[in-house]
Amino acid sequence: MRKRIELLAPAGSFEALKAAVANGADAVYLGGKNFGARAFAANFDHEQMKEAVRYAHLSHVRVYVTMNTLLNDIELQNALKEVDFLYETGVDALLIQDLGLYYEVSRRYPDLELHASTQMHIHNLEGVRSAKKMGLRRIVAARETPLPLLKEMCREGIEIEAFVHGALCVSYSGQCLLSSSLKGRSGNKGVCAQCCRLPYGLYDEDAQKEIPLKEKYLLSTHDLCELQDVPELIKAGVASLKIEGRMKKPAYVGYITRQYRQAIDAFYAGENYVPDEETLENMKVLFNRGFTDTYLREGKAEELYAQSQPNHRGVLLGTVESVQGHRALIRLTKDLQQFDGIRFAGSEEGMILNRLYAAGKLVSSVKKGALAGIDIDFKVRKGEKVYKTSDSLLEASVALEGVYKRLPLDLSLQGAPGEPLTLSGSCDEVQVSVTAEAVLERSRNQQLDPQKVRSHLDHFRDTPYELRDLQLLLPEDTFLPVALLKELRRQFVEELNEQRLSRKRTPYTYPELPDLSVPALAGEITEYQEAAQKALHPSAFYASEDPEEGDYLLLPVIAPDSVYPEREKIIVSEPGGLFLQREHKIASYTLHCLNHSCLRFLDRLGFEAVICSSEIHDPEWESFAGEERVKRFVYGRRDLMNLKCSPLYAYPGEHLSLLSGKMHLPLQKKKHRFVLLEAMPYRAEGEGYRRYTVEKAD
Repeated sequence: MRKRIELLAPAGSFEALKAAVANGADAVYLGGKNFGARAFAANFDHEQMKEAVRYAHLSHVRVYVTMNTLLNDIELQNALKEVDFLYETGVDALLIQDLGLYYEVSRRYPDLELHASTQMHIHNLEGVRSAKKMGLRRIVAARETPLPLLKEMCREGIEIEAFVHGALCVSYSGQCLLSSSLKGRSGNKGVCAQCCRLPYGLYDEDAQKEIPLKEKYLLSTHDLCELQDVPELIKAGVASLKIEGRMKKPAYVGYITRQYRQAIDAFYAGENYVPDEETLENMKVLFNRGFTDTYLREGKAEELYAQSQPNHRGVLLGTVESVQGHRALIRLTKDLQQFDGIRFAGSEEGMILNRLYAAGKLVSSVKKGALAGIDIDFKVRKGEKVYKTSDSLLEASVALEGVYKRLPLDLSLQGAPGEPLTLSGSCDEVQVSVTAEAVLERSRNQQLDPQKVRSHLDHFRDTPYELRDLQLLLPEDTFLPVALLKELRRQFVEELNEQRLSRKRTPYTYPELPDLSVPALAGEITEYQEAAQKALHPSAFYASEDPEEGDYLLLPVIAPDSVYPEREKIIVSEPGGLFLQREHKIASYTLHCLNHSCLRFLDRLGFEAVICSSEIHDPEWESFAGEERVKRFVYGRRDLMNLKCSPLYAYPGEHLSLLSGKMHLPLQKKKHRFVLLEAMPYRAEGEGYRRYTVEKAD
């Protein structure tokens, strides 16, 4: 029988962790203070991490830690120290992107699960097969993966995890350099500036003619919502359903987790789950940019993008009926409470309602249909739409019903006057027995009352347990002091917790990687002429997707069909090509080699040369001095984004560019993708990168 699907929830803070556990998560993913792709979440220091793992494991919830950023040699050494700590702490798995980190951890800790983060850019069957050969336990599939391809991936004998809810990246994850190029903040380092949510101008390819825009947030997408797709994802064989949201409030995490829990449980109960309107509206008020499942269903581009507004939309609350001085009167279509959040559509001004009025008086709530008075210090127009962006009552209702989700506990009390009292029980296949030091006495005036004994013993509110069955193996004239029962219960819970937490890891060993003899470099790699003329770094070379005979063929970075030409000289651009057997193969910069461990891993796979990630900086590059096989991308126009759906679906013309500041970013259509190109070729020079911003792209 197939294992039940896992529900995986985000935990950007301890309160979010509690919300996830209390509302039905089977596993949580969270990050430490470093090495995670959400550097701006609260995250967990070492003491908090220990407590988080203990808390989750007592509730039968697995803990996956994100270490899914790219690492230079120094960062990698520090990351391995962090892995040492996490291994000892007992985390269940690490999510990783860096191939060097994989290489080191798989050898150091062969029994520690490694999951391929979506940042590893596994988007095709060959990528899945590569991960399986590497011994990875699970793959987080690219968000762009359609349902038919997900089904094929699930038949490859490795766990597939799929995103089902939350924010979408417009570019294939791990292949976005936009933030790094425009803002100097790398998404591959966990500090993405979210340039996809910024406004852009639109021009022709030569940046000479401006094109009037219908909307200005051209790269902004709707949020993912696949609540109604849960049955098909389970049938497809997906191992885990993942909710995005480590930057979200605990109430969001709890409520969204609860809805997907209900959908999963309904499927296994043979019921048809359809979320009602109230549920969908609550999901929207907690956070939404509009919902879509376009990628899964292979829908149209217009179903993917949210180009009118890049931030939280909320739900329509009402309309401004009049403005009286510094007070706006809103005719409500929904109930409104003090401390709710609202936003005016015209001015885009938002606020939390510390004061709320009805008929000129301060009130705590106003019913729909009535007029609500709001103090304002900005201009508001009559007829302007008003949206609710947070609901204080809803957030309060996502209560943590106890500290843990409950596990059934079967207990027995055994003893007799003149003997010590013993409390025994089982939970989660663990048997525990504790005995009091004091001996029992006979009762002088009343018989043992089983109901009272149960009521005194049944106080597990601050534990993971709930009492299911209690057997009393005691004479009726036994006297049971309440204090003795409480102390014995405390000892029992402590012992049970320790035994449940002391379980060893599931034995697992990573397969031995091939140890190939690396061939000599196959002659000279054709240098990029203009780069050579500028006397840049001698390791610069030119790679083409349409090369001359005898040159290296640059394989595409997006290859959902897993089709690779039968050329003997190739440059591999994505994980699906890692194990290709060719006479001569080179690793492209899009495989993101930043450290010597990654280099050694690629050596083992027979790569004769490796082009370092274009996100390498001069000090990092110097560490590769003397490594003849290591090349550096020093000149050329990089792909800043690889998009599955064109953001310019509403605009005619094949050759267009986006304007950001003074940089025009051409958009080109290629096989299986749309590519947002760098405005000007960049080159490595001086400290780090020197970037060029010009009015016109060359």
